[in-house]
Amino acid sequence: MEIINKLAENTVNELVKQGSSSASASCYKGELNELNVDTDEFSLLRTTFDSTISLSCIKENRKGSVSGNDLSEEGVNALVDECLLSSDSAPEDSAWEMCSTPNKKEYNLGNLCDKDKMFKRAKEFLHNVKKEYPLVSLEQMIISHCQSNNIYLNNHGVRYDMSCGFYNIMLVVLGREGEKSSSMSYCVRRLYDLDKPIIELSGIRQLLSSAEKQIHTVPFAGKGEYPVILAPDTVGEFVYYALSNFASGGSLLSGTAIWKDKLNKDVVDNRLNISIDPFHPSIVSPTLYTSEGYEAKGYDIIKDGVLNSFIIDRYHANKLGMEASPTDGSEAIIAPGDTSLVDLISGIEKGILVERFSGGMPAIDGEFSGVAKNAFLIEKGKITSALSETMISGNLEKLFNSIIGISKETIENGGSSKPYMAVEGITVSGV
Repeated sequence: MEIINKLAENTVNELVKQGSSSASASCYKGELNELNVDTDEFSLLRTTFDSTISLSCIKENRKGSVSGNDLSEEGVNALVDECLLSSDSAPEDSAWEMCSTPNKKEYNLGNLCDKDKMFKRAKEFLHNVKKEYPLVSLEQMIISHCQSNNIYLNNHGVRYDMSCGFYNIMLVVLGREGEKSSSMSYCVRRLYDLDKPIIELSGIRQLLSSAEKQIHTVPFAGKGEYPVILAPDTVGEFVYYALSNFASGGSLLSGTAIWKDKLNKDVVDNRLNISIDPFHPSIVSPTLYTSEGYEAKGYDIIKDGVLNSFIIDRYHANKLGMEASPTDGSEAIIAPGDTSLVDLISGIEKGILVERFSGGMPAIDGEFSGVAKNAFLIEKGKITSALSETMISGNLEKLFNSIIGISKETIENGGSSKPYMAVEGITVSGV
């Protein structure tokens, strides 16, 4: 820690010495221990080390930003010069800002790496999958542990010291029976410890069960508007699309945000609640300060269907004359509802459940179209068949104002918490 402390201090002092009114340095040193499984076999165990330094400066209302991995004296000096050159060549813009209120915080999160436990949980998971889901092939599993030290400081007395150790589990699976197989499915889970078997982590059994069921599929018959249940990852994706198009600093500045005049007004169904909360108990290795050096705080974007806040960094806030969001983080918490998933399904005469959506960024007005992957047919209140690739289309604003229900169940992946959501008004058709 002492090395990157001194490095950050020296680079900030040098940037100020050479004319910067505001300067910051963010230094990172990390150790990654990684265990790989490929096609059900252990394939790799390695330890790697990484270090980065990111510099920003504001000089005569011109901002420069650079990053690099060479922490030698020569490498850092070159990076300082590059940062200053970047600011000198940038356009003048008075909207650039860096936190000038002194603040010092220290965070110690997570645990040190336990390699024996990594191997134990990986071996246990392989055994459990073969025993309980014999038609599932584990194409890849990567269990890693990242131990890092991070420092952010600027010349205005702002400093954050963060030490964090967490595990990351990435799974890629498919179902296979004879020559037939499902499409690949994947998930990532971030956690501070390995106290639970991997198969018991949030949503893992659903991932494995779906892979088996997707080996044999049928096409969706017909075309029309049907009720659709969006799985948590798909809910999160659609929420991201909607907020990016309707409520972000970029869309507000360009004038394309259709919610630009809707602050403190109803914009979606009153059962929908969305917040960004780095301090939610399900969040692992959160974003604790903004890129401008402000301490992060949780906030509501949508509360009971009302747009409480836009998502705006300091730069866009200054350009727009608006209030900035309290965090740069993406730790989305979509509140659960009061209906079980079983009851959501039982209320649908004919529709589909979509576990994964493949499509481009929707249009600025929210119109979207894409392929529902890992989808299932719902008939007379029950899931009956796995579907081959199925087209879905609709409008995001209409979708979030046509909610049938939100599930009690949520999926936590370490970076977000999301429920299932049943909606109307989506056009469904077989490919």
